[in-house]
Amino acid sequence: MTMWKGTKTIDLQQDGGSSNLCIKCHQPRPLTTSTTTSNGAVVDYVALATTPSAVYYDNVVGNAAPNKVIPSYRTHIHYGAVGAIYAGKGGVEFPGTLTYGNSVHTTVAACTDCHMSDVTGRAGGHTFFAKGNFTGCNVTGCHSTPITSSSTTFWSTTRTEIKTLLGTLGTKIDAVGGGTPILHTESDATLNLWAGYSTGNWDGYLNIYDPSTNLLGVWKNPAPSGSWTTAQKATNTLLPLFPSLKAGVLGSMINFQLCLREYSLGIHNYKYSKALLQNSIETMTAIGY
Repeated sequence: MTMWKGTKTIDLQQDGGSSNLCIKCHQPRPLTTSTTTSNGAVVDYVALATTPSAVYYDNVVGNAAPNKVIPSYRTHIHYGAVGAIYAGKGGVEFPGTLTYGNSVHTTVAACTDCHMSDVTGRAGGHTFFAKGNFTGCNVTGCHSTPITSSSTTFWSTTRTEIKTLLGTLGTKIDAVGGGTPILHTESDATLNLWAGYSTGNWDGYLNIYDPSTNLLGVWKNPAPSGSWTTAQKATNTLLPLFPSLKAGVLGSMINFQLCLREYSLGIHNYKYSKALLQNSIETMTAIGY
């Protein structure tokens, strides 16, 4: 796994291991520490999970050691969350009410079963597009009762539950801002692939000012670039300091990004997604949000 710099692996055996080829690309990139204030290593997920109340980023210190991660608009795990979620690896596994298990998909279904299933409309086959196409769910050896867009137990109820959990966790993460949300919102589906997937229309970014990527950011960028113009630096200076972050907040942000950006609202691996979200919510509550 790239996100672990190779110290953890995924090896899915079904369908001759074909899903491993898919996950080779469709996996998260590493969230690393700063090369200026730290050593550029991958963020220690175990430490985030075991010491959630510890201050991880101190906004008074800002862009300097001992801060290891300096928040920016793009503090995230990139976009390929699906591989980690599908395999049941890659989240910050906070202890909590739910244990970390996997749905049957992880050991029985291969990526191609759904993403290269028989064509329906403009989905299936070599389009790799699965949205709205249930033919892969209903082949011999999978769901005995046909799955459709009207199904409850294995479709609408599941997705609604994950969406609700995303909404609850996102609201708690935003509470870190003390009235000013810290998560970036975008309701335009042409700009946000996950528009409508959460109550806040969040996209996983942080709402920190950056003249090239988030011109309307409401929080001061702790590490303005030397290439910014004088006017851009002045704009940034007038914004409020981005809040300090506890380890539990950063870990919850990572889990939020993973479960939002895997795109299926839990269908890829409902049990793992639900555990990450539920236990993150409990952690956020325990540390004061």
